[in-house]
Amino acid sequence: MINGRKKYMRISSIDLGTNSVVLLIVDIDRAANLNQLYFESHITRIGSQIDKTHIINPNAAETTLSTFQKYKKISEKYSVDHFLACSTSALRDAINGDDFINRIYKETGIYPEIISGEEEGKFIYMAIKHEFPEFTNNLLAMDIGGGSTELVYSKSKNINLIKSLNIGAVRFTEKYVKNNPMTSDEKLKAESTIMNMLPELTIPEKSINAVGSGGTITTLQAVKLKINKRDHKKIHKSILKIQDVRELLSLFNSLPLEKRKLLKGLSSKRADIIPMGALITLCIMQKYNLSELHISNRGLRWGMIYDYLASYRKIEHHNATYY
Repeated sequence: MINGRKKYMRISSIDLGTNSVVLLIVDIDRAANLNQLYFESHITRIGSQIDKTHIINPNAAETTLSTFQKYKKISEKYSVDHFLACSTSALRDAINGDDFINRIYKETGIYPEIISGEEEGKFIYMAIKHEFPEFTNNLLAMDIGGGSTELVYSKSKNINLIKSLNIGAVRFTEKYVKNNPMTSDEKLKAESTIMNMLPELTIPEKSINAVGSGGTITTLQAVKLKINKRDHKKIHKSILKIQDVRELLSLFNSLPLEKRKLLKGLSSKRADIIPMGALITLCIMQKYNLSELHISNRGLRWGMIYDYLASYRKIEHHNATYY
């Protein structure tokens, strides 16, 4: 039962990202309400050096595989009805990506389909529009990952642009940062590249609603609020201002890695890439004149569920199968 209503189905949704592997288990009722039962995230850094080698790091592959095995056992414990899984930027770029996906499937029965950047953007948008329906008339949605950044601009409830850019916190840290903390010259070179890669958009400044999702943005808010990143209720639908991002970037760049790891709200495994994540966030906000971001803790993995549910219910309606 879900809040007194009969469960419609139980889904396990797994997002294999460049930096982390995230598991979400939800119950869905017949009104399409989602109730989170379980959440877990592990940083496996499957995208380590992908931009340079285009080959998955063997150690990262083993860690990622063991994470999938763990998630399979957890999902079985919860008696899920269906698995959804996808992989994103790192696996898109790896020449042995398909081989690794097939290995995961062979050993766990879970197939994390490699989706395109446009599909990733669509799923992110679907999740955000469910959480912020009041914003869909003029919405800029963004998700900053380890290997890529997705931007979706919608106007009058229609998507005007979906853009997936090879701008990511892992990718750009490996490409531009050799010092700890990054030097002013490293920062300037990365910033110049980011600003040049961001697409030009004609956005009405006063009415735009900007929503950000993904590990970078939720981590920034957790550090700002000095809370555990898993405290979803305090992060979800909160607001991050551009001045907050500037101050966080300055803080990160003032600390060597070992001291950065001690910041409350920041995972020690994310401490090396968070300065670049903050820089990417700041560049996007500056590029599009955004004074603030609304934070969504419900991104790609939630969008996959909404997409699956919409397709499933169409099939169900066509077959006239009701419970």
